[in-house]
Amino acid sequence: MTVTENGKAAYEELKDENKDFDLVLLDLYMPELDGFELLSLMQEDERLRTIPVVVMTANDTNDIAANCLKMGAVNFLVKPIRIQECKALVKHMKQTQISTDKIEKGLFKYENIRPLGKGAAGCVNLVRNKLDGKEYALKTINLTYLNEKDKKSAENEI
Repeated sequence: MTVTENGKAAYEELKDENKDFDLVLLDLYMPELDGFELLSLMQEDERLRTIPVVVMTANDTNDIAANCLKMGAVNFLVKPIRIQECKALVKHMKQTQISTDKIEKGLFKYENIRPLGKGAAGCVNLVRNKLDGKEYALKTINLTYLNEKDKKSAENEI
């Protein structure tokens, strides 16, 4: 286990090629380099993007959770963290563990081919799964334009 005091120190530890990490438990609000920035840097790095990231924060808004998952995090915990939540998460991750060195996570596993259309609430793009080559229409919507009922419906589709 490696603990750091800020995001910049965490990034330096993660970049050390002599160290291997099985999981990153990432606080979103850290000094020097926040969790969003660190997650973004990790996803830009070929080696670091294979490490599963679980984000934690005291802010429990669905927009933040959805954004972190879109950025490549595998899960999201709301503080205060309860030991039972951590145990359940570790158990779940062990049961569903896939070879992360072969499969990219989140939206990073898709390459954008071309836009298909754009509307008031979002857009649709033609994307290709990098692993199996299948093409999909991916709809992206901004949750701020939706009412609460539609937000819940959209979140259940993720």
